Amino acid sequence: MKKTNVTAVRFHYDFIAKKILGTKASFDKASKGFGPVYDELAEKMAAHPDFTLEMIAPKSNKERQVYAGMDIDFMRDYISVKNDIAFEEKFEKVLTFAENSKKSKYPIAKKFFLKHYDNFNYDNAKVLVEEYRVNNTPNSEDKSKANETAATVPTLESAA
Repeated sequence: MKKTNVTAVRFHYDFIAKKILGTKASFDKASKGFGPVYDELAEKMAAHPDFTLEMIAPKSNKERQVYAGMDIDFMRDYISVKNDIAFEEKFEKVLTFAENSKKSKYPIAKKFFLKHYDNFNYDNAKVLVEEYRVNNTPNSEDKSKANETAATVPTLESAA
């Protein structure tokens, strides 16, 4: 049987708490009863029979900012709120570049956008963009006038 060198350390010791620590995935692989992961765990348990086994949770980055709902239209509206015409032109060029290079537009645009607005606060931006969208969409009076205008425009059916 060919023995492979184990390069990844799947289990490690906590000598103070007398524990052998490993991830859920490592314990699942070892539970099959054969293979290099099982052999590694069996070796560690044989070396320290009084140690207990403990599963460790994966690390999570809780400080990471999540921009749920921030799409390209949101970024365009925010740029309009800030009235940043020079950046708006650059932003559109970046979108065109991404489209021409057949890459996904959103990650490139988001990175460019956040680099420009380095102190960007998403919660404040949502409020600003919401106000902008409310103020820049036709209100009910304008919509009714548009409907009246559309009703008076001759169509092919009325011309016949």
